[in-house]
Amino acid sequence: MAGGTAVLGGAIAGPMLLVMGYLAAGKSEQALTQACAHSAKLEVAAEQLENAGIALDAISLRTQEVAWVLSELDLRFKRCADRFGRMLARIRRERSEKYINAGKTIPDSLAKRKLKYDSLSGKEQNEYHMLIVLGSALFNMAKVKILNTKGGLTRESGKSVKQMSELLEVT
Repeated sequence: MAGGTAVLGGAIAGPMLLVMGYLAAGKSEQALTQACAHSAKLEVAAEQLENAGIALDAISLRTQEVAWVLSELDLRFKRCADRFGRMLARIRRERSEKYINAGKTIPDSLAKRKLKYDSLSGKEQNEYHMLIVLGSALFNMAKVKILNTKGGLTRESGKSVKQMSELLEVT
């Protein structure tokens, strides 16, 4: 009887174990497929994050370059404007001294008289030109767009940084 039970148990247990093994193998293949799909999505996300990091680094670098150029242009423009202001003050003093030396009263309209470009010396004309160049460069650099509508760097900002850096080398 015990032998019959063992044979009967084995006859039932064998196919049952086979079916359960088959089902378990199917489930593990499905789980493996899902895991591979999930892994691929994670790899894509990691690559996107890496690309975003590279893009942010480029934006940060360009922003630093633009800030440096603006700072240098501003510094040089202020220095040039100070020199030009001192030059104008000297020219106005010299105008006034002509009247004082001649014993005449200084007319009120003297301060409002425009300077004639031709009356400036070569050095004074150069100073005037430098003031215009630096002021224009500062204005143009301040209005350069760093990012386009898609959030990427503009070519214009790269070209402007290069041009202004070259200008700063010669001024």
